[in-house]
Amino acid sequence: IYFKQSGKNYFALAFQNQSGGYEVRNRYFKGCIPPKDITIVCNESDECNVFEGFMDYLSYLTLKEENSPVLSPVEKVDHIILNSVLSLSKALKPLKEYRCVTCFFDHDKGGETAQKELKKHIPGLLDGSRLYQHFNDLNDYLRSRSLPASKRQIKPLKDVPRKPGSRRRLR
Repeated sequence: IYFKQSGKNYFALAFQNQSGGYEVRNRYFKGCIPPKDITIVCNESDECNVFEGFMDYLSYLTLKEENSPVLSPVEKVDHIILNSVLSLSKALKPLKEYRCVTCFFDHDKGGETAQKELKKHIPGLLDGSRLYQHFNDLNDYLRSRSLPASKRQIKPLKDVPRKPGSRRRLR
């Protein structure tokens, strides 16, 4: 998206939400063109992944493009992007419709609080953040992969446990 602010021209990546607003990011700016809302990517699945923000969702897609064996196939699962942990309440109703929900929240106070709150409403909630346990978020994990092996501090990833009876497992 291209925009003008205080007489200066700027551009940024824009990610549309359910209400027609946009999350806007560039190197210097992180904001929203209202209205603020969640984003739902529907693949008609009974499983759903939940992300705090669209950069983590795009990181997930990038990891899948690399044929990462630790994540569910993208085309067979729905995705809800909160676009802010403050939007969690907007996601509760659609999330209750899923048989299996996995969250990929940040390892910070906001992410931990959001996960605890979501677990109150989705008792079988799975924690996908274990995949990047040594990083703040999925995007940080993805970016670390570009570091030389000698600078990486990545331990082997372990499977995220699935609900009993789940048809798919992470490998």
